[in-house]
Amino acid sequence: MAVVVDIPVLARLTVTASQSVAALVLVRFMVAMPVGAFLGGWLLRRLGPAVVAATGLAVAGAGLALMSGWGRGSLQSWPATPV
Repeated sequence: MAVVVDIPVLARLTVTASQSVAALVLVRFMVAMPVGAFLGGWLLRRLGPAVVAATGLAVAGAGLALMSGWGRGSLQSWPATPV
């Protein structure tokens, strides 16, 4: 729930004053969510929970490390989408 509220608010503060553009930033996340869930479930059956959990935590940590260096306007560049 925090993501659904925070992403549009932070997008309005950093990217644009338009609510429509801020909502499109949230759409990128909402599209990636089921893709990641499907891929995680598929990998869970093949590799087991320990490997999937460790990989997921490593990817999440790398994403957070990348985001820690973001500044004003970082959501406007293309690398923000995969992160």
